[in-house]
Amino acid sequence: MATIGMENLTGMLAFVRAAEAQSFTAAARTLGISPSGVSKAISRLEARFEVRLLQRTSRSVSLTAEGATFFERCRDIVTQVEDAEHALSAARETPRGHLRVTMPVSLGRLPIAGLLAEFLDAYSEISIEAVASDRLSDLVDEGIDVAFRLGTPPESRLVARRLTGGWQVTCAAPAYLDRFGVPETPEDLGRHDCARFVVPSSGVIREWVFQRDGKSFTQPVAGRLTFNHSECLVEAACAGAGIIQISSYVTGEAIARGRLVPLLTNYRVESPALSILYTHKRHATPRVRAFVDFMVRVAAEGRLDRA
Repeated sequence: MATIGMENLTGMLAFVRAAEAQSFTAAARTLGISPSGVSKAISRLEARFEVRLLQRTSRSVSLTAEGATFFERCRDIVTQVEDAEHALSAARETPRGHLRVTMPVSLGRLPIAGLLAEFLDAYSEISIEAVASDRLSDLVDEGIDVAFRLGTPPESRLVARRLTGGWQVTCAAPAYLDRFGVPETPEDLGRHDCARFVVPSSGVIREWVFQRDGKSFTQPVAGRLTFNHSECLVEAACAGAGIIQISSYVTGEAIARGRLVPLLTNYRVESPALSILYTHKRHATPRVRAFVDFMVRVAAEGRLDRA
């Protein structure tokens, strides 16, 4: 830590805020200093490491290639420092009030909704309004406190905390496999009826992805059934409609109960990671921080994972 120095930590904080806002002025407003102070702190950091981190124009700033790599590491450091500050002050704050939460439809029942009662038991002065929707809501404009997202969070002024990962699971009902056989390789799927998922926001049928020898590839499949709702797709597969490929967040319960059987597990790839998003921690209310901390802890315990 002696080689980092307080000046470098100050520069990292200024750099992260400027990169998030794409503006020295907005970063200065967040940090409570002047825009020139932000610029000088970042310039000292660039001089220290002899690398250009930001491209500056008269209207905005943007990350260089080196800056993008450095930004991801610095954001983690800043988040950990803020977490430490929060741990010291949390005992003096009582989370209370109304919390608005949005999440993808596929996670509305499994697995997140089942944890909300546990959170409310722990915080008797908080109420929750939960909305399940595949539409990407604007947290600031729509007054939403917290959002769950699958996949890479968009570049924004929001804080994103990765909770857990999952798998793209290929599976089918035992009755279907007894009737039509078990595929041994992805190429065998060409002889099977594959029920496919349609992405609601685009109307595009999602490709089936596998991995072999460390490389991912898509495998063409065909079938007579498509669904734009992941839980409906799972129920159809349980009824014997065919083989499906969907995130383990959705298939976990059906597999655990023996209603679906995982297939081609040696070829599976990771599904999009689950993250929790909220507005900048400096302005986060105690109820938002309590909810985020709860979900981070639950994820660390493995209770958001689906087999």
